Amino acid sequence: MKHTIQIISILSAAAMTLTACGKSDKNKDSNAAQADKWRIVSVYECADYDNNICFSTQENSRLDFVDMTTLEDSPVCDDPSCKHREGSDCTAYGKDNHPFIYNKRLYYLRSSDIITKDDGTYTTNTMMFCSDINGANEKQVAEIDGLSYNDYDRMAIVGSTAYLVMTNQPYDKDFKELEPSLELVSVALDSGKVNNIGEVTKGYSCGAWVYGLWDNKLIFRTSKAADDRPFMERLQDFADKNGLSESEAIEQYNDKAEYDYQYLSYDISSDKVEKNAMPEPSAISDNCYYYVKDDKPCYLDKSGKEQTIEGIDDGTNVTNIATINGYALIDSENSQYLFKESDKITSKLTDTYDIAAIKGDQVIIRTGGTPTYEKKAVSELENSK
Repeated sequence: MKHTIQIISILSAAAMTLTACGKSDKNKDSNAAQADKWRIVSVYECADYDNNICFSTQENSRLDFVDMTTLEDSPVCDDPSCKHREGSDCTAYGKDNHPFIYNKRLYYLRSSDIITKDDGTYTTNTMMFCSDINGANEKQVAEIDGLSYNDYDRMAIVGSTAYLVMTNQPYDKDFKELEPSLELVSVALDSGKVNNIGEVTKGYSCGAWVYGLWDNKLIFRTSKAADDRPFMERLQDFADKNGLSESEAIEQYNDKAEYDYQYLSYDISSDKVEKNAMPEPSAISDNCYYYVKDDKPCYLDKSGKEQTIEGIDDGTNVTNIATINGYALIDSENSQYLFKESDKITSKLTDTYDIAAIKGDQVIIRTGGTPTYEKKAVSELENSK
């Protein structure tokens, strides 16, 4: 049975006393000192190493903190009498969209209801909120007009600024989907100021993936359907050509092969978006820019020198690379490898794991749709053969 622990034991008691969203003067110096620090926030990048927690979304979108040391979890609510049920006043609900901690405050996003514009068309807004660590004293930080943000999108926090590639999805008066676009947006966390940097792609079924920061440039990818029509039109066309019902077409239609991709960089210093001049990235950490070359995992070090990751079986088809606190988790069709950046050692793992965090020599493994967590030593995951 899971033990309920007070959030005050997870994070410092000082966090509970803050009531302003990142406006305390005593934090200015630390903000300036951390201006070059960055991190990715997404449903998969759930670890906050500074505060020794993982974010965990439970049933019905309840947000919990999981202590990295004890693996005990606690809803984002410190009311000892609360049953933590959906529909109640429990503050653990409504905070599961891209949660992160900044200046000892909990930040998260929410979508507005459908908004009717003056011309009769429809759109949605996205709001950023913050609260105390225990979920109380909620305040709206910013509102981003006409743009939405998907659960699977990745946000970059660079110093005191959040960068998001957001979707502008308009609908006509009959609620028919019009051609969407993607727009790069920044939000200053201290002031709440929103800056729409500009459109980065336009087309149906468009999406984006933010990799991270390299040489003070935000590296990201955009995609859109090569056949620039709404998804349901493309699906119906496929069904008609193959004599399929809609349900059969949904099962058989492979839309992934029909997308156009572009790799871009946003120079934070010059405020310019350009085509990424470096190799197509797989992942980015503070020290390594990962990519695949001739079917081999490689990376650029901080000097820009290309390095090949050794210790990968010959003939391995690398399918994904993810960075986890000084490690690269390398997936192939049949195997998984862990590359330690500090000593350049690669270990083949005994199985494939969903790793939420790595701290020291301990790995926190996530299992299940409503996740549970277990901890193992890195050595326990390594294949001794």
